[in-house]
Amino acid sequence: QNGATFSVDEGECFDTPGGSLEGMAYDVDTVSCEGKHDGEVFANFRMAGGSYPGDDAIAEAADDRCYSLQYTYAMDSWAIPGDVDIYYFTPTRDSWSLGDREISCLFGNTDEKADLTGSLRQDETTLDADQLAYLKAAQVLNEAMDTAPDEAYVEDDLPGHKKWATRVSGAITEQVGMLRDHDWPADAKEPVAGLVTDLEKARGEWAE
Repeated sequence: QNGATFSVDEGECFDTPGGSLEGMAYDVDTVSCEGKHDGEVFANFRMAGGSYPGDDAIAEAADDRCYSLQYTYAMDSWAIPGDVDIYYFTPTRDSWSLGDREISCLFGNTDEKADLTGSLRQDETTLDADQLAYLKAAQVLNEAMDTAPDEAYVEDDLPGHKKWATRVSGAITEQVGMLRDHDWPADAKEPVAGLVTDLEKARGEWAE
């Protein structure tokens, strides 16, 4: 979606005049995240200056950055509901000529007629130190898993899958180190130790 005359801040929830996150947008109404809303802003970033790169290049930049930035805002990726998707506000050719370079990454409902209710934010503003440590360690592995080759079958890209397995194995090593280094509360020590045991077994299988 393109927005030329307004900006939205990380953590804000809003409604659009037409209730849709598709098409052109000229303004939004900021509302509380507690109630129903059309979108929640989870990140903003600026594109480099220069001449207008074109709609496709801007959409590609938004896709790439917003997909990865969602996990710094909603750190527990398993808690993101299945009916939530990523949308974005991007500069238009006209707004770019006026200096607009900002892309806003948004959560919205996959059903255009449905809303979101409640904030999806789970980061240092909402989590305690133990939750943050756990999710930061999990994120290391999740990011490596997300680098799987485009070819789903090993026989179609054996070198690519070998490199991916090496990345995953290395990520598990890093994750295990992070989990071991943290001073867990008493009721979490045993479950985390069990997870570390399972991860080390998995690491051996990925390495093999």
